Amino acid sequence: MKILLVLFAFGSFVACSSSNELMRIQADYEAGILTLEQRDQAIAAFREKERAEREARRAEREEQQSEEARRRAANIRLF
Repeated sequence: MKILLVLFAFGSFVACSSSNELMRIQADYEAGILTLEQRDQAIAAFREKERAEREARRAEREEQQSEEARRRAANIRLF
């Protein structure tokens, strides 16, 4: 249960920082710092980075769940 709460809080933080990063990219475009092409590339790169991070978190969660299942199975065999 604790891990789910931590993941929820972390997910909320990530969503907030994601929004901030996208707003910064858009602001740079509107200020003339980025061209439209550069903005689109920055957004695409940012989304790819987010996707990779989500995948890594998912894999870590699956590994933790697998480890917990192994421990439960080992405890059941002891009884």
